[in-house]
Amino acid sequence: MASMPNSTSQVNPPSTMSRVVIGGIDTHKDLHVAAVIDTCETVLATHSFSTTRAGYRALVKWLRTFGGVSKVGVEGTGSYGAGICRHLTEVGIEVLEVDRPDRSDRRRKGKDDDLDAISAARAALHGRRVSIPKSKDGAVESLRVLRVTRQTAVRARRNALQLLRMTIVAAPEELRDQVRNLTRMQLIRTCAGWRPETTHAADPVAANRIALKSLARRVLELGDEIAALDELIAPLVTALAPQLLDRVGIGIQVAGQLLVTAGDNPDRLRSEASFAMLCGVAPLPASSGMTRRHRLNRGGDRQANSALHLAVISRIRIDEKTQAYVAKKTAEGHSKLEIIRCLKRYLAREVFYLLHAPADQLITVEKQIDLTGYTSAEARFLVMDDIQRNGVASRRTEQPSRNSSASRAHQHRRESPISSPGMAGSRSISAGTGVAGGWGIRSADLRTFDDAPPGDVDAIEGYLLAFRREDAAARGPLDERFRFYRNLDIWWSLVLRDEGEGTAPRRGVALAELPLTRHEHRGYTSLPPDERDRQSKRNFYRILDRFGSRRDLLTGVGRQASGD
Repeated sequence: MASMPNSTSQVNPPSTMSRVVIGGIDTHKDLHVAAVIDTCETVLATHSFSTTRAGYRALVKWLRTFGGVSKVGVEGTGSYGAGICRHLTEVGIEVLEVDRPDRSDRRRKGKDDDLDAISAARAALHGRRVSIPKSKDGAVESLRVLRVTRQTAVRARRNALQLLRMTIVAAPEELRDQVRNLTRMQLIRTCAGWRPETTHAADPVAANRIALKSLARRVLELGDEIAALDELIAPLVTALAPQLLDRVGIGIQVAGQLLVTAGDNPDRLRSEASFAMLCGVAPLPASSGMTRRHRLNRGGDRQANSALHLAVISRIRIDEKTQAYVAKKTAEGHSKLEIIRCLKRYLAREVFYLLHAPADQLITVEKQIDLTGYTSAEARFLVMDDIQRNGVASRRTEQPSRNSSASRAHQHRRESPISSPGMAGSRSISAGTGVAGGWGIRSADLRTFDDAPPGDVDAIEGYLLAFRREDAAARGPLDERFRFYRNLDIWWSLVLRDEGEGTAPRRGVALAELPLTRHEHRGYTSLPPDERDRQSKRNFYRILDRFGSRRDLLTGVGRQASGD
């Protein structure tokens, strides 16, 4: 009699010496298949474990017999792998969510649970198509469960309503005439109040009455269930993200979905671009040859995409700034769908920074100043009626130096929420000043920019810029092609200072002793250097195209350094 094959396949025996190993887990409902490899991709062993707490403990113990576990790649951390993901996190092992194995590998090597587990381990080792999974251990997970239950109830109520109306369409005339002219609620309450004779169920009229009564009561019961869930969801969303609810067009359901998409650990999303890709609102390049274009992104979390869409549609209807943006883009020849896609991308950026900012430290732009009529990059710059106030700090800023080369002048900057720890007095600035801020830079040739001490500077870095609203209205709009990398602060500073050739430019002033702090921006440092330079140089060339020959915009210090 043939014996059953052993569930463990061991290529190399475990070594007793200390070494670093990486695990991979192919998850299933009843059994998880685990594989362990070393840093040279050598497969040490594979084994199957039950999906119970005892099985999870045995899996961790088995992994550690091969050495120190560096990380574990897990498939399906949101479904079958949720339990093992939580257990691994609790015992201090780094977990990475891996995508399904490459299709080309499956065609060459076939499909097998052991092969899938080995593929997951190798993906975790090389960081190939991996992501940080949701922790699923906080209030956002509770919100997700309640929202899923509510969504199923809403879907069931809609189906019951549709079936109720379709049943009336085909019902006998003597029954149909009684309800055909009623409103929806009148129809539901009328049918729910019927008391048909169940003993005459063979009669079509009686059977239709029984069916309509059952459907109507189902609709009412589901409505009560949805209302009860709403009473639980609303306080959760309000407590988790009141800053979202303060924004125009974002209500309880939209904010709840965006919270669920981000998860209990939103810091796993390292940049607003990654959040936009997760929500399916980041346009995808579709260029070929001399054609340069982008196409619609049909991936990502479609529920988050739908939530952003609803918020944008609401803003188009009720928000004046959004309406002004739509009118501007329409005049430029863009279609309504293209405008909506742009607005969804901007809203994803806004939501990302709101989700990453503690509610007790957030003071939104609208609460500090009136931005009526101002449409572009409101989260990027602080517009003031008079450049007389200081002390407004940016919570999310970047690296403290920008010097020595044009590539350093191309550093990455994202929009950030603006918080105010307190105004540190005021300082009167002359009317000849175009822009002021906390950190200034100077240039000798408009190619290389260096950090400058307080005083007259060529441009203000984008951590904090202050300028007059009327100047922004007269010299705007901002060039929206500067959407990912800095350089917009240089371009905008020069625009605000420029009075035309032959006329002395306005001053750029860096103020001293402002309560401002700069921190490393992970969205910039996490980018590959090649991609960072490529995008940065493209934006910097736009500055050179407009101001490359305008040496008159440089301060006296910059001109002296260049020998002028």
